[in-house]
Amino acid sequence: MQRSLSSGLVRMGQISKYLGGDDGLLTLKCLATSPLQLATFASKMPKGMQSTVGSKAEIWGAKYIKPSMVSSNVLAEPYKGPKKQLPLSSYFTPSGWGIRWNRWKDSWKSMYSLSKLKKSKNWNLRDFKLDALETYTSACEALAKADLSKLRQLATPAIYSDMKKQLKHREKADWHRVEWRMVEKPDLYDVQLVQARVIAADQKNDETAFVQLTVRIPSTQAFKAYNKNGDIVAGGEDVFQVVDHWVFEQSLSSKSQQKYKVAARLHIDEK
Repeated sequence: MQRSLSSGLVRMGQISKYLGGDDGLLTLKCLATSPLQLATFASKMPKGMQSTVGSKAEIWGAKYIKPSMVSSNVLAEPYKGPKKQLPLSSYFTPSGWGIRWNRWKDSWKSMYSLSKLKKSKNWNLRDFKLDALETYTSACEALAKADLSKLRQLATPAIYSDMKKQLKHREKADWHRVEWRMVEKPDLYDVQLVQARVIAADQKNDETAFVQLTVRIPSTQAFKAYNKNGDIVAGGEDVFQVVDHWVFEQSLSSKSQQKYKVAARLHIDEK
Protein backbone atom coordinates (compact mmCIF):
# COMPACT_ATOMS: atom_id res chain seq x y z
CA MET A 1 0.00 0.00 0.00
CA GLN A 2 1.18 3.53 -0.70
CA ARG A 3 1.63 5.89 2.20
CA SER A 4 -1.10 8.50 2.37
CA LEU A 5 -1.00 12.20 1.78
CA SER A 6 -0.96 12.44 5.56
CA SER A 7 2.30 10.53 5.61
CA GLY A 8 4.62 12.52 3.37
CA LEU A 9 6.11 13.88 0.18
CA VAL A 10 5.96 11.97 -3.07
CA ARG A 11 9.28 10.42 -3.95
CA MET A 12 9.94 7.87 -6.67
CA GLY A 13 6.21 7.73 -7.38
CA GLN A 14 5.32 6.98 -3.78
CA ILE A 15 3.86 9.27 -1.16
CA SER A 16 6.39 9.34 1.63
CA LYS A 17 6.94 12.44 3.72
CA TYR A 18 4.26 14.96 3.05
CA LEU A 19 2.31 15.40 6.23
CA GLY A 20 3.30 12.47 8.35
CA GLY A 21 4.63 12.68 11.83
CA ASP A 22 8.23 12.15 12.70
CA ASP A 23 9.74 9.74 15.16
CA GLY A 24 8.30 11.61 18.14
CA LEU A 25 4.75 10.66 17.19
CA LEU A 26 5.57 7.02 17.71
CA THR A 27 7.16 7.59 21.10
CA LEU A 28 5.88 8.41 24.52
CA LYS A 29 5.42 12.14 24.86
CA CYS A 30 5.14 12.79 28.53
CA LEU A 31 3.63 15.35 30.84
CA ALA A 32 6.77 15.10 32.89
CA THR A 33 9.62 17.54 32.48
CA SER A 34 12.28 15.17 33.81
CA PRO A 35 12.94 11.41 34.05
CA LEU A 36 12.13 11.62 37.77
CA GLN A 37 8.72 13.14 37.09
CA LEU A 38 8.13 10.52 34.40
CA ALA A 39 8.78 7.77 36.95
CA THR A 40 6.32 9.41 39.34
CA PHE A 41 3.76 9.68 36.54
CA ALA A 42 4.20 6.02 35.62
CA SER A 43 3.75 4.89 39.22
CA LYS A 44 0.26 6.39 39.25
CA MET A 45 -0.92 4.53 36.16
CA PRO A 46 -2.83 1.20 36.24
CA LYS A 47 -0.47 -1.62 37.12
CA GLY A 48 -0.91 -3.26 33.74
CA MET A 49 0.42 -0.15 32.04
CA GLN A 50 3.30 0.72 34.34
CA SER A 51 5.70 -1.71 32.73
CA THR A 52 5.14 -0.18 29.30
CA VAL A 53 5.99 3.28 30.53
CA GLY A 54 8.93 2.30 32.69
CA SER A 55 10.93 4.38 35.09
CA LYS A 56 13.12 6.16 32.56
CA ALA A 57 12.27 8.48 29.72
CA GLU A 58 14.66 6.67 27.40
CA ILE A 59 12.49 3.54 27.27
CA TRP A 60 10.08 5.18 24.81
CA GLY A 61 12.39 7.95 23.68
CA ALA A 62 10.16 10.39 25.53
CA LYS A 63 10.16 14.01 24.49
CA TYR A 64 9.41 16.52 27.20
CA ILE A 65 6.67 18.98 26.41
CA LYS A 66 4.41 21.21 28.43
CA PRO A 67 1.15 19.69 29.73
CA SER A 68 -2.11 20.85 28.19
CA MET A 69 -5.64 21.09 29.56
CA VAL A 70 -7.05 19.77 26.27
CA SER A 71 -4.72 16.81 25.83
CA SER A 72 -2.56 14.40 27.77
CA ASN A 73 0.26 15.20 25.30
CA VAL A 74 1.29 11.59 25.95
CA LEU A 75 1.03 8.77 23.43
CA ALA A 76 0.46 5.63 25.46
CA GLU A 77 1.79 2.42 23.93
CA PRO A 78 1.80 3.16 20.18
CA TYR A 79 0.10 0.46 18.13
CA LYS A 80 2.71 -1.62 16.28
CA GLY A 81 0.58 -3.33 13.68
CA PRO A 82 -1.27 -6.62 13.33
CA LYS A 83 0.22 -9.57 15.17
CA LYS A 84 1.31 -12.66 13.30
CA GLN A 85 -0.44 -15.93 13.93
CA LEU A 86 1.51 -18.09 16.36
CA PRO A 87 2.46 -21.65 15.42
CA LEU A 88 0.92 -24.59 17.24
CA SER A 89 4.28 -25.24 18.89
CA SER A 90 3.91 -21.99 20.88
CA TYR A 91 1.56 -23.89 23.23
CA PHE A 92 4.46 -26.10 24.31
CA THR A 93 7.21 -23.57 25.03
CA PRO A 94 7.66 -20.99 27.82
CA SER A 95 8.43 -18.28 25.26
CA GLY A 96 5.27 -19.13 23.34
CA TRP A 97 3.13 -18.82 26.47
CA GLY A 98 4.91 -15.57 27.29
CA ILE A 99 3.89 -14.12 23.93
CA ARG A 100 0.31 -15.30 24.42
CA TRP A 101 0.23 -13.74 27.90
CA ASN A 102 1.43 -10.38 26.55
CA ARG A 103 -1.20 -10.49 23.81
CA TRP A 104 -3.89 -11.22 26.36
CA LYS A 105 -2.75 -8.21 28.41
CA ASP A 106 -2.96 -6.01 25.30
CA SER A 107 -6.53 -7.16 24.70
CA TRP A 108 -7.42 -6.60 28.34
CA LYS A 109 -6.08 -3.04 28.24
CA SER A 110 -8.27 -2.26 25.22
CA MET A 111 -11.35 -3.74 26.90
CA TYR A 112 -10.59 -1.84 30.10
CA SER A 113 -10.18 1.42 28.18
CA LEU A 114 -13.44 0.97 26.26
CA SER A 115 -15.33 0.15 29.45
CA LYS A 116 -14.09 3.43 30.94
CA LEU A 117 -15.15 5.29 27.79
CA LYS A 118 -18.62 3.72 27.70
CA LYS A 119 -19.17 4.55 31.35
CA SER A 120 -18.05 8.15 30.96
CA LYS A 121 -19.38 9.12 27.52
CA ASN A 122 -22.14 6.64 26.63
CA TRP A 123 -19.88 5.58 23.76
CA ASN A 124 -20.81 3.33 20.83
CA LEU A 125 -18.58 2.03 18.04
CA ARG A 126 -20.63 3.13 15.03
CA ASP A 127 -20.85 6.77 16.07
CA PHE A 128 -17.15 6.79 16.90
CA LYS A 129 -16.24 5.46 13.44
CA LEU A 130 -18.31 8.23 11.85
CA ASP A 131 -16.61 10.87 14.01
CA ALA A 132 -13.14 9.44 13.34
CA LEU A 133 -13.67 9.34 9.57
CA GLU A 134 -15.01 12.90 9.54
CA THR A 135 -12.07 14.17 11.61
CA TYR A 136 -9.60 12.28 9.42
CA THR A 137 -11.05 13.75 6.21
CA SER A 138 -11.23 17.28 7.65
CA ALA A 139 -7.62 17.08 8.88
CA CYS A 140 -6.34 15.90 5.49
CA GLU A 141 -8.22 18.73 3.77
CA ALA A 142 -6.87 21.27 6.25
CA LEU A 143 -3.33 19.97 5.80
CA ALA A 144 -3.62 20.26 2.04
CA LYS A 145 -4.88 23.84 2.35
CA ALA A 146 -2.38 24.68 5.12
CA ASP A 147 -5.35 25.84 7.22
CA LEU A 148 -3.67 26.28 10.62
CA SER A 149 -6.83 27.54 12.29
CA LYS A 150 -8.70 24.36 11.36
CA LEU A 151 -5.76 22.14 12.30
CA ARG A 152 -5.60 23.73 15.75
CA GLN A 153 -9.23 22.67 16.29
CA LEU A 154 -8.68 19.12 15.05
CA ALA A 155 -5.32 18.16 16.58
CA THR A 156 -3.76 17.98 20.02
CA PRO A 157 -1.10 20.62 20.76
CA ALA A 158 1.78 18.21 20.19
CA ILE A 159 0.51 17.04 16.80
CA TYR A 160 -0.47 20.55 15.77
CA SER A 161 3.12 21.61 16.37
CA ASP A 162 4.37 18.72 14.24
CA MET A 163 1.92 19.60 11.46
CA LYS A 164 3.25 23.15 11.34
CA LYS A 165 6.76 21.77 10.90
CA GLN A 166 5.59 19.57 8.05
CA LEU A 167 3.99 22.55 6.33
CA LYS A 168 7.29 24.43 6.56
CA HIS A 169 9.02 21.45 4.94
CA ARG A 170 6.51 21.70 2.11
CA GLU A 171 7.37 25.35 1.60
CA LYS A 172 11.06 24.51 1.40
CA ALA A 173 10.24 21.87 -1.23
CA ASP A 174 8.49 24.60 -3.26
CA TRP A 175 5.00 23.20 -2.74
CA HIS A 176 3.06 26.41 -3.30
CA ARG A 177 -0.38 24.81 -3.54
CA VAL A 178 -1.77 21.35 -2.83
CA GLU A 179 -4.96 19.74 -4.08
CA TRP A 180 -6.23 16.70 -2.19
CA ARG A 181 -9.40 14.66 -2.39
CA MET A 182 -10.85 11.48 -1.04
CA VAL A 183 -11.69 9.53 -4.19
CA GLU A 184 -13.46 6.74 -2.37
CA LYS A 185 -14.41 6.71 1.30
CA PRO A 186 -14.25 3.40 3.15
CA ASP A 187 -17.33 1.60 4.39
CA LEU A 188 -17.71 1.87 8.15
CA TYR A 189 -17.14 -1.89 8.33
CA ASP A 190 -13.63 -1.36 6.92
CA VAL A 191 -12.78 1.38 9.44
CA GLN A 192 -11.27 -0.71 12.25
CA LEU A 193 -10.65 0.18 15.87
CA VAL A 194 -7.43 -1.73 16.52
CA GLN A 195 -6.38 -0.51 19.96
CA ALA A 196 -7.68 1.49 22.92
CA ARG A 197 -5.72 2.91 25.83
CA VAL A 198 -6.46 5.14 28.83
CA ILE A 199 -3.84 7.39 30.32
CA ALA A 200 -4.29 9.46 33.47
CA ALA A 201 -2.19 11.47 35.89
CA ASP A 202 -4.26 9.96 38.72
CA GLN A 203 -5.67 6.47 38.10
CA LYS A 204 -8.27 6.99 40.84
CA ASN A 205 -9.68 10.10 39.19
CA ASP A 206 -11.19 9.76 35.71
CA GLU A 207 -11.44 13.56 35.52
CA THR A 208 -7.71 13.54 34.74
CA ALA A 209 -7.93 10.72 32.19
CA PHE A 210 -7.83 10.65 28.40
CA VAL A 211 -8.72 7.77 26.11
CA GLN A 212 -6.71 7.13 22.94
CA LEU A 213 -8.26 5.07 20.15
CA THR A 214 -6.11 3.82 17.28
CA VAL A 215 -8.04 3.40 14.03
CA ARG A 216 -7.11 1.73 10.75
CA ILE A 217 -8.56 3.76 7.86
CA PRO A 218 -8.30 2.42 4.28
CA SER A 219 -9.27 4.73 1.42
CA THR A 220 -8.56 5.81 -2.14
CA GLN A 221 -6.96 9.25 -2.42
CA ALA A 222 -5.51 11.60 -5.02
CA PHE A 223 -3.44 14.76 -4.79
CA LYS A 224 -1.34 17.21 -6.74
CA ALA A 225 1.29 19.65 -5.52
CA TYR A 226 2.11 22.76 -7.56
CA ASN A 227 5.07 25.13 -7.41
CA LYS A 228 4.81 28.91 -7.75
CA ASN A 229 4.85 28.62 -11.54
CA GLY A 230 1.85 26.30 -11.52
CA ASP A 231 3.86 23.21 -12.46
CA ILE A 232 3.00 19.87 -10.84
CA VAL A 233 5.95 18.86 -8.66
CA ALA A 234 4.35 15.89 -6.87
CA GLY A 235 1.35 13.65 -7.29
CA GLY A 236 -0.68 13.70 -10.48
CA GLU A 237 -3.66 12.03 -12.06
CA ASP A 238 -3.02 8.67 -10.42
CA VAL A 239 -5.00 7.57 -7.38
CA PHE A 240 -3.48 5.83 -4.38
CA GLN A 241 -4.78 3.00 -2.25
CA VAL A 242 -4.00 4.23 1.25
CA VAL A 243 -4.08 2.64 4.69
CA ASP A 244 -3.57 5.05 7.58
CA HIS A 245 -3.40 4.39 11.30
CA TRP A 246 -4.38 7.46 13.30
CA VAL A 247 -4.85 7.89 17.03
CA PHE A 248 -7.86 9.89 18.24
CA GLU A 249 -7.97 11.25 21.77
CA GLN A 250 -10.80 12.42 24.01
CA SER A 251 -10.98 13.52 27.62
CA LEU A 252 -12.93 11.30 30.02
CA SER A 253 -13.76 14.29 32.22
CA SER A 254 -17.50 14.73 32.80
CA LYS A 255 -17.00 18.48 32.33
CA SER A 256 -15.35 18.17 28.92
CA GLN A 257 -17.41 18.66 25.76
CA GLN A 258 -14.34 18.25 23.59
CA LYS A 259 -14.64 16.18 20.42
CA TYR A 260 -12.04 13.64 19.33
CA LYS A 261 -8.71 15.19 18.37
CA VAL A 262 -5.92 13.71 16.28
CA ALA A 263 -3.25 12.60 18.76
CA ALA A 264 -0.89 10.72 16.40
CA ARG A 265 -0.39 9.49 12.85
CA LEU A 266 1.43 6.18 12.95
CA HIS A 267 3.58 4.64 10.25
CA ILE A 268 2.58 0.98 10.22
CA ASP A 269 4.02 -1.59 7.84
CA GLU A 270 1.37 -4.25 7.32
CA LYS A 271 3.51 -6.48 5.09
